[in-house]
Amino acid sequence: MFFFFFTCHRLCLFFFSSFFFVNCLVELFF
Repeated sequence: MFFFFFTCHRLCLFFFSSFFFVNCLVELFF
């Protein structure tokens, strides 16, 4: 259970950071 929660947290963090990175790139170029 804890491992599942930890993995989900890492995935959410990864997706959020990648989304933030893409958003910054879009704001930079457009």
